[in-house]
Amino acid sequence: MIYLIDDTPLEMIREYMDPAEYGDLLVRIAEGKQEDLDRMKDADCVLLHSSYADKPFLKAVKKDICGYGETIPLVLFSDGNPQEVEFDGDNLIVSIRKDRVYSNLAAFLQAYGREGKADLKILAYGEHYARERAASLAGRLLSRLMFQPGEEAIDPEKISGPVLEEFVALSAPGIGQGYDGLLEELRASPMTAAEFRSRVNKILDSFNQYGKNIYHW
Repeated sequence: MIYLIDDTPLEMIREYMDPAEYGDLLVRIAEGKQEDLDRMKDADCVLLHSSYADKPFLKAVKKDICGYGETIPLVLFSDGNPQEVEFDGDNLIVSIRKDRVYSNLAAFLQAYGREGKADLKILAYGEHYARERAASLAGRLLSRLMFQPGEEAIDPEKISGPVLEEFVALSAPGIGQGYDGLLEELRASPMTAAEFRSRVNKILDSFNQYGKNIYHW
């Protein structure tokens, strides 16, 4: 279950989405009580308005229940936060604007209902973040081979680094191996530029069709 702790009037929240439509996935807490803290111990994620009026309750949720994201994924949102989202690891958003949270909340909950886990990147960047990020990474990778003839073998060091590492991580588990294993394979069995482009584009096609990668490298 996802817990939303926000004393913003429901009428204002409904300008973005109606929490009642996701009653089987989302519990909204406007006035926190001890029993709410007790049941939140089994939460899959907590979304917490940083301006919540009950400061002791707010502190208890952040520290005792969520362990600042170590125990339960935690999102801290507020109207006054900068436009840029700030993560601290994969399970803690320390700064995100309230309007962004509510704009992406329906897509976030739908993905949570399908996958059974809270993907904070959807809350931060929208439902198509993986597709858009994959396209950006693929473009940067392929630009390194822009002037290389298709029949020539690529130099693994030319395409190694953080861009390829993130592309592989984003393409998991369908890609079937990690970044280090892929580099070892490219060193042991040289691949042509044309083949590398083909494989990257095939994975990118999967993101475009399915929103994730389903193809093995």
